[in-house]
Amino acid sequence: MQEEIKKLLESLQEFVNTRKTVREWKRGEAVRLRLLGLSYREIQTRLGVSISFIAKNQKKFFEQGAEGLKLAYKGSQSYLTESQLQEVMEWLSSPERRNISELERHLIETYDVVFRSRESYYQILKKNRLSWQKGNKENPRKNPEEIQKRTKEIATMLSQMKPLIESGEQVVYVLDECHVQGDEICGYLWGNRKNREIVQVSNDRDRQTYYGGLNLKDKSFVVAPYSAGNGVNTVQFVTQLKQLHPEQKILLIWDGVPYHKGEEMKRLLAQENAGKSPEDWSITCWLMPPYAPEENSVEAIWLQVKNFIRRFHYLCRNFSVVKRLFKLFFDYQLCKIPHLANYDSFVQFI
Repeated sequence: MQEEIKKLLESLQEFVNTRKTVREWKRGEAVRLRLLGLSYREIQTRLGVSISFIAKNQKKFFEQGAEGLKLAYKGSQSYLTESQLQEVMEWLSSPERRNISELERHLIETYDVVFRSRESYYQILKKNRLSWQKGNKENPRKNPEEIQKRTKEIATMLSQMKPLIESGEQVVYVLDECHVQGDEICGYLWGNRKNREIVQVSNDRDRQTYYGGLNLKDKSFVVAPYSAGNGVNTVQFVTQLKQLHPEQKILLIWDGVPYHKGEEMKRLLAQENAGKSPEDWSITCWLMPPYAPEENSVEAIWLQVKNFIRRFHYLCRNFSVVKRLFKLFFDYQLCKIPHLANYDSFVQFI
């Protein structure tokens, strides 16, 4: 028995040593390691192949010998049939499989198919409506049910308040902060295929915070620069909004960052609303759904100004130019107010 295993290992070693393609080498090496006593998991980790790949080639070897491990063995094909393509489409339904390397490995291991051009793999992905894209960040604590519940509450309260808003007695602002950094000018841009474009960034640690408020009724946008997002600056910006509407009640809708609910803001609200019933408060604050920045329409405005700055990256020799471009964007009213129909909370203001 030992002599037989020794002969099998020798034939596998010779096969492995003479392979000119990685695919055939992996087939032989997987079977050789299995005969040496390594587990499926160990071989999978070492060679980067699936357990089914190991088992299938082990079976081929014992049935056909080393010849059975060659790619050209008995009808190895260079294309996929319609039924096989449909199977691949179903296989691609899992997010962790959606990349060229995984697709290439799957086609080799399952169908013995290898395309000469990578474009063939791209076509399979495109046919499955998959595209190369930048992923969006999402907080794992995000709760869709809580978002839907809070969005509905805001929409209901605004609907009840609509007569006051239309008469001008009540003003509603959606607020948010934008933190612009030195490396904001780096983004997607058109450039030479062979040489990646270089964007000059003198100091990517430079930072400027802006507070912004969107008036839901007249669609005006108020923006002001501050050193940072904190309680003191929040109070200053809210005071600025109040000065624009001295005789009106103001409703602020914003997210739940700590400084929106901090001691400085509490003192301002206590001072402005002292001795008044809730329906007569000078300043009222509502919180947006937690961990859902996409529900805030001001986010769309910040995205516009950042894209504007990136378009003129070649002008940004230092951070002061970045800030000047930011100011120019709003001074010349270049921003397009986001369509409120895209936000369930504010759809009644279209």
